Amino acid sequence: MGLNGNDRLSLMALIRKLIQASRDHNIETTLTTIAAHDSYSKEMLARKADGWKTDKIRITKEDVSQLGDTVITADFHHKDMVTFLKEQYGNKECQGYFALQFKEERTEGGDRCYDDVHNCELWEQIEKRVRRDHPNPVATGRPPMLAALQLYSDKTLLNMKGVNSHPIRASLLNVSYGKRIKNLVDVGYFPKVEFPVGLNDVACRRIKLHVLSKCLTVLLEKLKRLSFTGIDILDPWGMQQKVFPFLFNYAVDHPEVMDLTCNKDGMEPCNLCHVPKDKLLQIQRAWSIKTEKEQRALLDKYWQLNNNTEGEKLCKDLSFHYAVVPSGLWGFAYGENSALGGSQQAFAYESMHADALGVFLYIIDFIPACLSQQSASSIRIVNERMRLMPRATDFNLPFCDSKYIPDH
Repeated sequence: MGLNGNDRLSLMALIRKLIQASRDHNIETTLTTIAAHDSYSKEMLARKADGWKTDKIRITKEDVSQLGDTVITADFHHKDMVTFLKEQYGNKECQGYFALQFKEERTEGGDRCYDDVHNCELWEQIEKRVRRDHPNPVATGRPPMLAALQLYSDKTLLNMKGVNSHPIRASLLNVSYGKRIKNLVDVGYFPKVEFPVGLNDVACRRIKLHVLSKCLTVLLEKLKRLSFTGIDILDPWGMQQKVFPFLFNYAVDHPEVMDLTCNKDGMEPCNLCHVPKDKLLQIQRAWSIKTEKEQRALLDKYWQLNNNTEGEKLCKDLSFHYAVVPSGLWGFAYGENSALGGSQQAFAYESMHADALGVFLYIIDFIPACLSQQSASSIRIVNERMRLMPRATDFNLPFCDSKYIPDH
């Protein structure tokens, strides 16, 4: 199983172009972050300029017992997300690049393909559920629409002296990929926390996770409510729509994924399902999905245990992180149903960390090497599954001898 010479050269040329585009985009967004960080001074934020505001984040002994009577406070500078939603959903510059509703796409041969998020089953399922629960609103006379939210966060260097910031950026997946990567908007900055002297590493980590969770809770609070009720706003063509916002994707590095889904790399290291660590390569069976409802129940069970040893065993057995901090992403409508996009499912591969960074090619080369240690049947299963994978219309790899990647 491997690429032939010409196919490999073509694919590598594509990957190089994508990597260069990603680098150019990272430089551009970093400069944007620096400019935003400089311009949104505390004085401006205090006046709520451009929809920005400041909330106090408090961490007490109720969150981290080791704090005692010490209270940690931090300023969370963030944009009002309803303002963000109105601005981005009604952006007239996105006419021609904006999807209002689900649309099924198929190739000339009749195979279903996925050129963007509004072509996928997740969008289709949530849209059907929303329209079932909220028939055509009187105000618009049209069926309700979705606003598919994508968040992105990572530390960014602000100068060559090592000063950094941790911005939260957002975009709407209603906008086509080429357009939206240029429209990333800074919507918040995770605060830096000053730890009291004498705290151990475990306590400091719990404080950081609580800050992360509380900041996201504050940032997304209004959008979570609107996912149940909807909001009347204008689309890029000036038409009033009843819109329901949902979190579709959060693009972060793997350690943050584990934090935001309350997972730990233990007996069940996958943040999506219950596959045991010692059975990761046994692909012949499917494993049940981890859900937001399940993680909440596990958190409640932990809090009911008076014995720390029992609590730690519970966390170890189910790979629940020992910091036991609720996720700030929990609480969107239908979030407890994994099939409808609960926060546990918001961390699937997306274009930036997959296509643009060449992970797709890495996976193709890596999987056969791992499975060859198991059995030939495992490789056949992967080949069959990859052969059946839908393609985007502009990214077609060849079929040959029932193999997704031909070996000649």
